Amino acid sequence: CITIGLVSAPACITMSVSTDYVYEGKDGNYTEDSPVKPFNNYGWSKLGGETPCMIYDNSLILRICMNNKPFPHPKALDDMYKSLIWDDEAADITLKLLDEKGIINVGGESRSVYDFVSKTHKEDIGRISLSDVSNVKMGTNTTMDCSKLERILND
Repeated sequence: CITIGLVSAPACITMSVSTDYVYEGKDGNYTEDSPVKPFNNYGWSKLGGETPCMIYDNSLILRICMNNKPFPHPKALDDMYKSLIWDDEAADITLKLLDEKGIINVGGESRSVYDFVSKTHKEDIGRISLSDVSNVKMGTNTTMDCSKLERILND
C-alpha cells in the first residue's frame, strides 16, 4: 500500500497499485467484484498488497493492466488477451482517480497483446505464442471490464 498524506491527516488515503493478474486469467471480462485467484506469484504478491488496504474505508485499489512504452520485447503474444494501456496513460489516469475509493479496474480495449502492440508501436513486432513461453506461468485471458473507470472519467 502507498499511504498518501500524513497518517493523522483527515485527507489521508491508502492506495494499492495492483494488477489484472489477481484474476484467474481464464475467462476474461473481469469486474471489480469478480473473484480473485492469481495464477502466478506476481499476482499473489499484488493481492497481498491489496489486502491491508481493504481494511480502510478510504482506500483505493487500482488493478492496472499496463505495459512499458516503448514495448520492450521483439515479439508479442498473439494468444494472450488483456486490457492493456501504456504506462504513461496509466499514470495520467491514476492522477485523475486519487479522490475515488474502492477497487477500480484500469485498462483499455480487450485484445491480444500482439494486437495492442502492433496497432500502436512504430516498429515491426513479431508474434509469439503462450506455448513458446515455458519459464513463466501466464493467464490466457485477463481482460477486464473497465466500465466503472469509464463512468468515473466521464462524470
